[in-house]
Formats: sequence, C-alpha cells, structure tokens
Amino acid sequence: MKRILLMLTLISISFIGMAQTSKSEAVYHSDSTASKAELYSNALSFFAINFKSANTVIQMADPISGQVIGKGIVNGRDVTISIFCKDGRYKYDISITTRENEITLPITSLGPNMLNNTGITKVPVLTGGIVNKNRAYFKYSNSQSGMYKYYYDGGSGHYPAVMTGGMWKKWKIDVDAELSKQKYKELGDIPELEFDYLIQLLITHMNMNINSNW
Repeated sequence: MKRILLMLTLISISFIGMAQTSKSEAVYHSDSTASKAELYSNALSFFAINFKSANTVIQMADPISGQVIGKGIVNGRDVTISIFCKDGRYKYDISITTRENEITLPITSLGPNMLNNTGITKVPVLTGGIVNKNRAYFKYSNSQSGMYKYYYDGGSGHYPAVMTGGMWKKWKIDVDAELSKQKYKELGDIPELEFDYLIQLLITHMNMNINSNW
C-alpha cells in the first residue's frame, strides 16, 4: 500500500495570555482506492479506541463532508484533533494548548445556606498540566464578611463561622465530581505528550482495514 506525505508537518507555537498553543497539520495521501466513507469510519474509530469516552470527546461528526472534530485532554493539556476525509486522502489538524495556571470549576455556591455568598471555585495547575486538587479553593466576598478563601485541604485561609464541616465536605465532593468528568477526556496509556506519537497513532488508524478481505 503506497502512502505519500503530501505536505510536511507544520508546528507553530503561539502565546495567548498564560496559555501556549502548538499546532501540527498535514495532508496525507492514503491508498488510492480508499473511499471517503472508509476514511471517515477510521477517523471515528481513532477517537473510539484511543479515548476513554468518544461520546464526550467528539464535537462534530459529519459523514457528508467527511469531517470529524474531537476535543480532549492529554496529560493535562487541551487537545483539538480535526480530520477531513476525501476519496484517497485526508487532512489532519492537531492543536495542543497548555492550560493556564488555574482552571475554574462550575461550582459557585457552598450549599443552600450560602446562596447569598456566591463565588468561584478554582484549581491550580502545575507545570506539565498536573492539577493540584489539594489546593483547590472557593473564593467569595460579601459586605459583612469580606473576602474569604475556602481550601480543599483545609490549609491556611479565612473561614467564616457560617461555614460548617458539612458544607466543606459537600464542596469537596463537588470538586471531585467535576474533576472526574475531565478524566473521561484523557487519552489512555500515552507516556508523554508528543506530536509524533499522536500523528503516528492517527495515521495507523486512518489506514486500518483498508482493502481488507476479512
């Protein structure tokens, strides 16, 4: 089976605030008899086999245009993989963004007794995209109490009397639940984030079972 790399991989790096984005793209000629439908099916299998939840990762799948777009997390970095299929060839576009130094979780209250003290929940992200869950914190302010931070590990901070141990435990459970959702977007068994690894993995699956007589 003859395969020709039509365009050399392009890798670029840009900085947006604290985020760093790298991009790789190429057009790849597969077997000349491979149909758009076959390549599209292989693109779907790439996400289904290599990600823990393809339903969570795949954002767009259009068999008419032959386009599949997936967004997931690899080693704490946001990854977008777009695959465009035509008869006999396909194009891939991979973008990898290193997260900022904190992520915000959609937890804005500590419970029904704290509805008037809405705030934000943030989790620090260390070098390499590792989430530091133990230093997650809830931050809020009001005119009577001032500014407060409520930490996951119970470390240093200010704790208003209205915050009970039950509220703290419930908030920790909510933090765990939100972070666990992210895990379904992780790529399994990848030792480190490398473009070459992702590209070779994608190419292998794109040419899987083409012209197979099984």
